[in-house]
Amino acid sequence: MSKFRNIGLTSLIDLLLLFLLAYMPLAFGAVALQWRAPAFVVAFVMGALALIASMRDSYARQEVALRHDMTVRKSPLIFMGLFLGLILIRLLSPIYPHPAPHKGWIAFFTYMTAFSVYFVITTQVAGRQRLKKIIFCIVSVSVFEAFYGLIEHVSKHQHIFFYAKRAYTEVATGTFINRNHYAAYLMMGLSLCMGMFLYNWSRRFAHRNKSHWKQGAAPKLAIIGFCLVMILAAIWSSESRAVPLMIIGALLLDRIPNRTDSKIEKFPVLLFGVIILAAVVFSIWLGISPINFRYAELIGDMEVADGRPQAYVTAWRAWLSAPILGHGAGVFEDLFFMFRTSMLKVFYDHAHNDYLEILAETGITGLFCFVAAIFWALANVFQKIKKRKSRFAKNYAWAATIGVLAMLLHGIVDFDFQIPANLTTFFAMLAVAQVAASGKFGD
Repeated sequence: MSKFRNIGLTSLIDLLLLFLLAYMPLAFGAVALQWRAPAFVVAFVMGALALIASMRDSYARQEVALRHDMTVRKSPLIFMGLFLGLILIRLLSPIYPHPAPHKGWIAFFTYMTAFSVYFVITTQVAGRQRLKKIIFCIVSVSVFEAFYGLIEHVSKHQHIFFYAKRAYTEVATGTFINRNHYAAYLMMGLSLCMGMFLYNWSRRFAHRNKSHWKQGAAPKLAIIGFCLVMILAAIWSSESRAVPLMIIGALLLDRIPNRTDSKIEKFPVLLFGVIILAAVVFSIWLGISPINFRYAELIGDMEVADGRPQAYVTAWRAWLSAPILGHGAGVFEDLFFMFRTSMLKVFYDHAHNDYLEILAETGITGLFCFVAAIFWALANVFQKIKKRKSRFAKNYAWAATIGVLAMLLHGIVDFDFQIPANLTTFFAMLAVAQVAASGKFGD
């Protein structure tokens, strides 16, 4: 009876998790509070249920313990807990109060939502089927975002559901407000989709029966390949500078997991050639100039007094005034007015560098906890994946890892971690990489 109750609780946790991963991107990236608040509630309930399941249900504990090294997996959660604790100290301390408690609580629950997703995946997801559901959910939402963005872009309708777009009306943004955040989200979906493609291709060599290949594998690969091209097309149509990062990530993903498999050695070259060909075709259709203009725009920012680097300088000056604990999460918009140079005319509500923004808001202590959680998890992935022979583990662990690394790079020039949908999906990808690298999945 206890086992059946556990199955019901597990199904409910899975349902809430998949809802979060699908809802947040579709709800305009969950940027506005009215769209973000439902995610907070769902994440809190999901995290509480997962905690209860981990503490009281011996069946669930044994199932996870058999498949994962939980001691290593809990270490990033410690740093995440410390990061949330630092935010709470500023919010609750009467001696060192938060300058804008309302913004601080929003930031706290935003990070809590992302960390809850990581907690649930790393502590509750043990089997291949549950992990595949998460991967399929992220890929499916990415494909929908790609199709929807392309349709709105090509048709010039340019709406996000029932809202008429007021900005970025000449590019694809899907259901996101900002094209860069849209492209960053699709980069993560693209990496998992490529992992899905490569895994199914590698399975082709495990089946010598040609009828199996023709009836099942070939149509599946064709569908996944079509989805890959659509996601790539949508990223390119966003005219975001994230495109080169995505292509570099695709190359790494294409080569690393299969570098020791001589049977598949020739295929990565073909796949990457198809990706480059698709990029060339869409560049001709859209024109190369928009992407070139975006890079010229970035170079221009470096040369003018009101350029984006001034936001970096402002964030740095803000950190120097409160180096240990920062000024409080969620207050960069206020810090910009306080620490900008007197000659600066433009306004930035974010630093356009995730690490500088976290540094200014939570101090060196907060940035250390945030980065330590991520890199501890990545170190665990790299350590485990070297020893794996499972095609499932290798392809999906590397796929998720490449998506994570691309986001970390993109965070140097943008503020994806300030977008709830991207932050939550990022930590879901990090958790998927860990589970795939350390789980026991057979082939």
